[in-house]
Amino acid sequence: LSVALILWWPRPSARAVFGAAAVATAACACVLVRWRYFAPAQVSVLDVGQGDAILVRDGAAAFLVDSGPDDSVTGELARAHAYHLDAILVTHLHDDHYGGIASLRGTVGVDRVIFGQGVSPCLPEGLSEAVDALCPGGVSEVSYGDVVHVGRFTLRVVSPTGASDGSENADSVELLLEFSDGTRRLTALLTGDAEGGETRAAILRGDVGDVDLLKVGHHGSAGSTSA
Repeated sequence: LSVALILWWPRPSARAVFGAAAVATAACACVLVRWRYFAPAQVSVLDVGQGDAILVRDGAAAFLVDSGPDDSVTGELARAHAYHLDAILVTHLHDDHYGGIASLRGTVGVDRVIFGQGVSPCLPEGLSEAVDALCPGGVSEVSYGDVVHVGRFTLRVVSPTGASDGSENADSVELLLEFSDGTRRLTALLTGDAEGGETRAAILRGDVGDVDLLKVGHHGSAGSTSA
């Protein structure tokens, strides 16, 4: 039966082979271009287990807040069709928020890695090596009041108000996210591992008002949210 099938099978023409290959290539290219340059505006909380990884993107702009504890972030970014990141912001130096950075090398392009004010000289050796391998020379810092633009999203640093070494939960960079396209609006507070005291202080300073979405501090621990 196998021999008969081989003898019967029509010989494909070169034109048909090249045509099929061209169609398949064009389809793949369309998918890549769509997600790389025309992704819909979205905030996606990635399933990375006990840790944080939040993808913010709009069109060609993509920004990751924390990278989870391990290489699960690579699979989650692939599932979200995120092939390139303009930046990763590490809220503070606990490995459940930066442990996935090393796994991104060779899988996702990253232009820079951002830390809070004063944190970049204090990186653990393993993280420093991972960042250098991922985007050599691409380290920067943000401080209180700084704004990062991601397409039509803005992310403003509302805490901490000064420099830190990033080693404590209270050092977490808190971001007030805002989006508007003239019709739809979204506000969110992304807190890292900050707890009730830090967030309450940001509210009392007038840095944070009503929000649509609260990413609770420190994974929802008892002290993460005040009345």
